[in-house]
Amino acid sequence: MKILSARIRIIKRRQIKPRGITLIEILISLGILLIIILILATTINTMRLGRKIGFEEQAYRVASEELEIVQNLPASDLIDTINGNLKNTFYNQGGWKVINDATAPSSNNVLALDVTRSIAETGLSGALILPGNGDYSDFSFEAQIKLTTSISTSTLAGMIIRAKDAQNYYRLSIKNNLLSLEKIQNGATTILWSASQTFTANTWYKLKATSSGANLTLFLNDTQVGSASDNAFAQGKLGFFSGNGTKISIDNADITGTLANSWNFDADAVGALPSAFARFGLFDLPEGHGYLTIANTFPSISTLKTIIVRVTWLESNQTRSAELITLKNL
Repeated sequence: MKILSARIRIIKRRQIKPRGITLIEILISLGILLIIILILATTINTMRLGRKIGFEEQAYRVASEELEIVQNLPASDLIDTINGNLKNTFYNQGGWKVINDATAPSSNNVLALDVTRSIAETGLSGALILPGNGDYSDFSFEAQIKLTTSISTSTLAGMIIRAKDAQNYYRLSIKNNLLSLEKIQNGATTILWSASQTFTANTWYKLKATSSGANLTLFLNDTQVGSASDNAFAQGKLGFFSGNGTKISIDNADITGTLANSWNFDADAVGALPSAFARFGLFDLPEGHGYLTIANTFPSISTLKTIIVRVTWLESNQTRSAELITLKNL
C-alpha cells in the first residue's frame, strides 16, 4: 500500500508540472507577429500611396481645366497677375447633402449645407453651382431657402446670379435685417439695391430673381421688392452661397427661360449630394488652393504671355503642388 501511494503521489506531481515554451515556438510566434506587422505596414503604405496619387491626379485635372479656360480667354482678359485667383471657374464649396426634412415645402427632402468651409479666395463658407453649361442670360430663377443657424449680424446667404467665377457675379443676399442685391466684381462688393427685412431662423423664404438684359427684378415670397440695372455680367452660372458659417437648406429650385430646369430633391438619395451636382473641384482637395500667374515671357515681346496654373493641397502635414505652364501669343 505504501509503495502504491508513493507512485500515485509521483504521478500527480508529474501531471501538475508546467510545460516550458521551447525556443522554436518563440521564434515561430515572433515570425508570425513580424509577418502581421509587415502586412499592416504594406497595407497602410499602399493606402497612403493611393491617396497621394489620387490627390495628385485630381490636382493636375483642376490645373489642366483652368489652363484650357485661360488659353481660350480673349486678350483683354489676360491681365498680368502673380499668384492671382483662378479665372472663369466657380467650384462647389462646403459639405452639401440631401436630408429628410418634415418642413420641406416640396414633400420630404431638401438639400442642406451642413458643413461650412471658409475659403479666402472666394470669401465664402459655402457655394453650390447648379448643373448646366452656365450660360444663363435672361431667366427667372427662384428657390425656397431656410437659414438653419441663428440669425446674427454675421448672417449671410442667398442666390448666386450670372456668375463668371468666384470673384465676379451678382448675388441676392439674406442678411440679419436686410435683403440686398450685390455685385461682386474682381472680389470687391457693391450694393446695387437693398431693403430692410426681418428674417427668422428655420423659416422658409421664397427668393426669386428675373433678368432681362441689364435689368434684374427681385421678389420675396412672390412679392416684388426691388429692382436694379447693371451690365457688368450679361450671362453666367446660377447657384447658392453662404458666408460667415451660415448654414442653409434649399428646396424647389426652379429656372425658367431658354435653359429651364428644376430640382426638389425628393427622388434623391438621403445623405449624399445628387449626382447631377457632383463634380470634383479645387476645394475637394484637403486645404486646396489655386493660383494663376500671367506674365510677359520676354520683356521685349509684349504679346507673348507665360501662363502658369498652380494647385496646392495639404497631405501628411506637408503642402504639395501641381503646376502646368504654357505660352500664349496674343
